Amino acid sequence: MNSSPSPLKALFLAIFLVGIGFLVGYGFQSSANQQRNALPTPTPVSKQAPLVKALQASPDGQKMALTATYSNSDKAGVWIYDFKTKKTNYYSSPLGWQDYVVGWKNSQSLLIERERIPRLAVDATAGLYSAPVTDGKTDAENWKLYSPTLPRGEKLISGFYSPDGVLHLKTRHEPKTIWRVEGEKAIRLDDSAMAYGQNRVARSGKQETLFVVRNMSITDSRQALFRVENGVTTQISQPFEDLTWSYVAPSGKQFLIAKQDDEEWAWTLYDIEAKSIRKVKDGLIPSDVISVYWSRDEKRILGAAGDKLWIIDIPSLKCTQLGTRSDWSTDDATWIDDQTVGVASDGKLWSVDAQTGKDTLLWTFPDQFWQ
Repeated sequence: MNSSPSPLKALFLAIFLVGIGFLVGYGFQSSANQQRNALPTPTPVSKQAPLVKALQASPDGQKMALTATYSNSDKAGVWIYDFKTKKTNYYSSPLGWQDYVVGWKNSQSLLIERERIPRLAVDATAGLYSAPVTDGKTDAENWKLYSPTLPRGEKLISGFYSPDGVLHLKTRHEPKTIWRVEGEKAIRLDDSAMAYGQNRVARSGKQETLFVVRNMSITDSRQALFRVENGVTTQISQPFEDLTWSYVAPSGKQFLIAKQDDEEWAWTLYDIEAKSIRKVKDGLIPSDVISVYWSRDEKRILGAAGDKLWIIDIPSLKCTQLGTRSDWSTDDATWIDDQTVGVASDGKLWSVDAQTGKDTLLWTFPDQFWQ
């Protein structure tokens, strides 16, 4: 026999169910309100690293000097890393100016090129400066502006030192010209009707020789290698078609050219002889090799500026990835000695063993230079 609940029990059961419903509904609404009112989790914003635009190791391998821009490229400076103290000294370029590290005259002096950044700038003087380096530091008050006398209308493009520390200038008027500086006098060495592909001063015995790669003439865009000695210019290579870039070794004994070949580089290595060049080897090099750096003994070339680092043996042109990293995106690089390269990448300075590929972090830009 079925019995129905008493009126009192039914009343208590109804009150209980209403209470449960109220609690569940309130909890749901509270949770929804909390979700609506909660602040969104901010997405982390990666800071922009300073961009290293020049990296040069000193001849004694004890220091590295670099130029970098930061703050949306509005500001620039020169940093000198000292391997002995493991410290970096910083010099701030004048506002609106960039002091570009061109190279070392010796381990105690830098060649600095000052140029205007297209921004609001303070008063400063563009040009090439000799910048003494003492205890890993440089002070602009001691910089010396090179001011050789040039013909009217000549505009300075850049400069470089010979192995003996003699300053050479590249200027632009029409045509482009390379000069040797002796005291306050500039001596004209060579003219290019269009552009210079490369220029290198090398020592040949007791004599310095200027090697230049340039166009044949204003109407002939093909490029060739020329030797300049004692005021005499001699073409020592055949004209090259579709030359992408070229590089004379620091000793002036070897010459490398590159042409685009589908998704690789077609390299050709030559020996430089007295009045001609002799082909040594052809090779295909990964397109990831964008910038090249000859080792000091000229037995290897570091390929960089892509995602990986590469070592190219000379004269075989055998190309091997250095290490296993594929995220370098190198700003610039330099040989510290015959076994070690320096690499600037993503706001950090590294040394990399040229045999094993082992990388060691040397230094990171301080926080104030990241944006």
